[in-house]
Formats: sequence, C-alpha cells, structure tokens
Amino acid sequence: MKKQLYSRKIGIAALVGASIFIFVLLHFCRMSIGKIPELEFSGYVNQSDIVNNCNLDHVKFPPETACAVYKLKKVDSAQDQKNIRKALGLDENAKFGTLSDPMPASSTAVLGYDTESGRWIYQTDLAYDTGENVPEKQKAIQIANDFISNLYPVETLGNPTAIADMSGEERNKPSSVVRWNVFYYPTVENRPVYGVFRICIAVGAEGKIVGVEKLAGEYEKITQVQLSDLRTIKNRFLAQDFLCTRDESPQNRKMEQAELGFYADVGDEYIQPVYVVSSNDGMTEILIDAQNRGESNENAVSRSR
Repeated sequence: MKKQLYSRKIGIAALVGASIFIFVLLHFCRMSIGKIPELEFSGYVNQSDIVNNCNLDHVKFPPETACAVYKLKKVDSAQDQKNIRKALGLDENAKFGTLSDPMPASSTAVLGYDTESGRWIYQTDLAYDTGENVPEKQKAIQIANDFISNLYPVETLGNPTAIADMSGEERNKPSSVVRWNVFYYPTVENRPVYGVFRICIAVGAEGKIVGVEKLAGEYEKITQVQLSDLRTIKNRFLAQDFLCTRDESPQNRKMEQAELGFYADVGDEYIQPVYVVSSNDGMTEILIDAQNRGESNENAVSRSR
C-alpha cells in the first residue's frame, strides 16, 4: 500500500513538474513572439502630401483576417563563412567584418557578415573593373545562378533580372558594360517582400564574381497574427505611419487597390505582413503595417468597403 502511495506521489509530482515545464515553455514562447519589432514607417518624405491628396475611403482590402510572421533561419556562421570563402576563391583565413563595417578580403575587396541573420556582402571597387570580356546578359545570369546555387536553393529565388553598370563615355568611344548586377527577389507565400530582401550577384570581366549582396535567406514561420481592422489602418495612414515606395505626383489620385505583402528590414530577421496600397493608375504606392499591435477590433468596419 505504501509502495502504491509512493508511486502515486511520484506520478503526481511528475505531472505537476511537466505542467510547470509546459507553462514556462509557453510563457517563453509568448515572450519571444512578443518581441517582434514594430515597423517604423513614420518620418519619411512626401507622407504629408499623400495624406493631404489621397484617402483610403474607396480602397478594397483583401478578406484575410490573419497572416503569418516569418523569421530568417539561424545558420552555422562558421560553416557558412567557410562556404563563402570557397565559393569566392578567397584565402581560408580571410576575415569577415560586419555589414556596416566590412573587412578587407584583398587589396580591392571587402567582406561583411551578420551572424544573427546570415546576411553577407562581398564588394570590389568598381574603379578596378576593366570591362574586358564581360559576358552577355544571359550568360551573366547563368553564371550568377551557378554561383548562388552552391550557397542557396536557387529554385526559391524566382526569375532574376540583370542591370548593367556602364563605363563613362570617353572621347570618341561609346560607353560599355563593365559588370552585370543580377538581382533575385524571393517571395514569401508567393507575395512580394518589400524593404531589403534580395540577393544581388555582380558579374564582371571574364565572367568573374565581383560583388555579392546576400540580404535574403531561408526563413521559417514563427507565429500567426491577427490583421488590423480598417479603422486602425486608416488611423495609421492619417498619422503618416506608412512607407511610400512610389510617388509620382499623387494629387487627386484615388487610392483603390490593396494587397497583402511582406516587409523585411536589414536591421532585423523578421518578415512581417503589410498592406500594399496603390492608386488606380499605379503611380502611387504605400506600405502600411497590417499587423494588429494590440488594438481592439471590436469596431471593425467592412474590408470590402
């Protein structure tokens, strides 16, 4: 009988201990999720002009009431840096600085790395580009694809675009391509990601990689959040708490379209939902934080209005 009571006490203690562990774990998760930074959009140019000349009265917002928040996956920094050195053909002892203060990797190049997000840069001085035997555009894209596929799942990057850096026009000589900047813009949930979420591979003379900005990475869902109601969205707009991404004379233009997108800043690892609101002619576009930050949705008005 004593043995049975002892076993029962052990079982109850284990159950209580497990409950406490689960409570602490959930509390920790809530604390972690609660640390998602707010999007700071106020203080940018042209916001007052847009508020004075536009309104959201006729915008039809998407029907979703919730959306995921994502975060860049943690990476093994030491192994990642080793792979980067190898891919770039650098000395195994080449040092990485930070994104804002990169370290010299050679006499003409610097390296920067962020250990929290795995973002990194490799930059060479454009002044040293000879412009000799720079590949054609499509070949440059293929070279960039081959390079980044060794470091990142290229099938998730979408279709790249290439923009040329041109030499200055000299006397009696036309300008020429000195490098191709091949841009990749990964999507999340097949939606665009605004802010800084891209990869750029610069291909120069003889098809050599002369620059990399790896500012996007693999990500994972960390939570599901409620989206703000229309009243809150309008209040954010009137408070000029939005980011203008396109502004070509918004006078008397109607803001009519709204879609869900995402926003990622180079300063943190989160990818958060935003409303992408644009004018009927597409000439004006703004981003508004879509996430409910604790405001009440009791007075929500129809999103289809």
